[in-house]
Amino acid sequence: MSTGTCPISPIDRVLDQYGFAIEAGFKHHNSPFWHRHRGIEIIFVHSGNVETYSRTWRHTLHPGELAMALAQPDHGSNGRFNRTVVHFVPDLVSTETCNKVARLLDNADGCLTTSLQPDSATRLIWAARQLVTLCNKDGSLPSIQALIGLIVAEIEVALNRTPCSNTSEVLHMVVDYMRTNIAGQEKLEWLAERFNISSRHLHHLFVNRLGCSPYQYWLSLKLEHACRLLQGDQHIRDISAAVGFQSLRGFQRAFQRQYHLTPSEYRAQARSPHRLEMSSPQ
Repeated sequence: MSTGTCPISPIDRVLDQYGFAIEAGFKHHNSPFWHRHRGIEIIFVHSGNVETYSRTWRHTLHPGELAMALAQPDHGSNGRFNRTVVHFVPDLVSTETCNKVARLLDNADGCLTTSLQPDSATRLIWAARQLVTLCNKDGSLPSIQALIGLIVAEIEVALNRTPCSNTSEVLHMVVDYMRTNIAGQEKLEWLAERFNISSRHLHHLFVNRLGCSPYQYWLSLKLEHACRLLQGDQHIRDISAAVGFQSLRGFQRAFQRQYHLTPSEYRAQARSPHRLEMSSPQ
């Protein structure tokens, strides 16, 4: 746990100017990262696992899951993950949305967690991108309120959906296996047999819960791991083999399709000084 007073996040400066802030992309916290700022924070996880916590609650989020919480109390996160985060101050949104957020958080003791169906996740990401655009163009208040209202509405729908614990358990088991066997090259049929389900059901599970095939998801995990390795001094050819590619050329093509940078370009960029800034979700 943290000790002393946590630093106020630079996000507060953006909230003072616009009333909302959007962050997107990869994060890597080896140790607990405590901070605080104004408003409400919504974090949706695209890939990886993230442990989120405050002094009174702690949750682990898996791909396709989100958390919404009050951001003023000391809070933080830990792990390696790709996420979209929406911050906003209650004064910005409509009275209806503000009351809905208060009701949802009251029922969840200050932090709620849920999972989104692929179509809901798509709408949330679209709304976040539109908010970034409106921020850059000094967008109108009604448009901003409508987009944040859409995000909150998607969360409310997800909370009212009947959970399917067995499905979630299988999905988490497969994802954890992929993560701990990052260099694996198992075919869909072999992977399904390992978890005693049909390959058709496994494919359907990934597409409906995560919005992509098992192959695409495993590939994204491999490339995320490659990003972390590229921050060190390991040769790119060795990194390619470490994440399960049979050829350096195949690795370079896949990496550039995902990040629009070559591995060498990414390494150079990763070693440049880091700046906190708002960015469009990927």
